[in-house]
Amino acid sequence: MKKGIILTVVLTVTLILASDAFALTWFWGTDPNVTYTDIAESGAYRVWLPFTVISDGDELAGGQSNGYPLLNGEYSPAVRIDYNMGSYWGVYSGTTLIPMGLGLANAPGYDILPDGIYTSNSDPQLNYWSVDDPNHTRLLGALSLNSYRVTIGDVTAPNAVPEPATMLLFSTGLAGAFLRKKNK
Repeated sequence: MKKGIILTVVLTVTLILASDAFALTWFWGTDPNVTYTDIAESGAYRVWLPFTVISDGDELAGGQSNGYPLLNGEYSPAVRIDYNMGSYWGVYSGTTLIPMGLGLANAPGYDILPDGIYTSNSDPQLNYWSVDDPNHTRLLGALSLNSYRVTIGDVTAPNAVPEPATMLLFSTGLAGAFLRKKNK
């Protein structure tokens, strides 16, 4: 009998503690097991990145992601993580795709995002407040389950097909070499 009471008390306390813990996870895109990838054209000043929130319904998601992205593997003062969570505050239950909540943005003083490859600088963290904390006295944070890789502009290797002018010069040179050898 005592063991049954002790077990019941332990399980009850465990459930109470577990219900107070925040239960919000998130990841870039729609698959937590892959790096989210995207491509944007040159001249962009902001590129919104979709992410997915998974919650048990007890959390209020919102706020921002901390950190700065890397541009071509290095820190760049021209780029920052921006947030657009004003339209996406709410109590989430289950899996919810946030299509334009966080993104890359030009930093103040810069007109556009430089062309290049943007990657996560560290584990991006989504900051939010819990429903049971209506006065926002404690800011919570959840690390993303994956990372991102965004290419802005044309940063691919040069095309292997030569330009028409190059082909013309090459074929003229070959023809000249062939004719010269034939005349000797």
